[in-house]
Amino acid sequence: MVVPSIEQAPLFLSDDIRKINKNNVTEHTASTSSTASTLSSTSLSVPTRSSFDPELTYEKRWHPRYHHENGDLKLKCPQYPARKHYLALDCEMVGVGGNAMRSSLARVVIINWRGQVLFDKHIKQSEPVTDHRTFVSGITEENLQRARMPLDFCRAKVAQILHNKILVGHGLENDLHVLGINHPWWLIRDTACYQPFMNQRFQMWTPRKLKDLVLELLGKEIQEAGKPHDPFEDAMWALNLYKSVRSDWESSVDYMMKRSVIESSIQRVYDRVGQSQNYCEEIH
Repeated sequence: MVVPSIEQAPLFLSDDIRKINKNNVTEHTASTSSTASTLSSTSLSVPTRSSFDPELTYEKRWHPRYHHENGDLKLKCPQYPARKHYLALDCEMVGVGGNAMRSSLARVVIINWRGQVLFDKHIKQSEPVTDHRTFVSGITEENLQRARMPLDFCRAKVAQILHNKILVGHGLENDLHVLGINHPWWLIRDTACYQPFMNQRFQMWTPRKLKDLVLELLGKEIQEAGKPHDPFEDAMWALNLYKSVRSDWESSVDYMMKRSVIESSIQRVYDRVGQSQNYCEEIH
């Protein structure tokens, strides 16, 4: 795993990614008489809100998700990367070579946070296609005959679009491999590799199908039997899955980034200590 440095990490994923926004708008209501009597022994005045259970107000007063400013109770809201930094990707492949064992990129779809299509192209094939895999990919011979974009040009264009963006998708390892693009791990949100979305079998974590995840977590049926996959639909629902757990996912990424930076710093210290010891042994 490549360990990012502070200079490599984008601004919106730096150490202050989870800093608290203290300028959030706060809703206030008058304190109830029961709460006032409960808090009469303390100098802090904590107003209740209609959404709070009055019996829990005293406990929320000390909860880490809340802070006080001039005696007012305010909900602390974490800041996430801006929505403009998110893109979702899905690719469709066809089979080439003997027995169609090798996959060749046939179509690429990229959408933004709002589901608007930024890129949707069929790719011109450089070798004969032995299996269009139409039943899954939806790619037909006619689609590829009309394709004019070669793989090299597509790779350069997609890399330009994805630069410094958070990439969401399902099975992104396969998509990025067939594209021939390396994307930083801290900018990848792969719903096939997110542990809470995976199955555990024999102490191993295995990915689940996008169709099953969407049905279980979002209550929507996609990829109907007998119909080919729609790359736009797959990208959109992978993005919706990410949105449903965005807070927890970003917290885990933030933790892993900080841990990587700390481990990198510790390793540099060990390296310097080792070099110093070797130097001392040489001069003695």
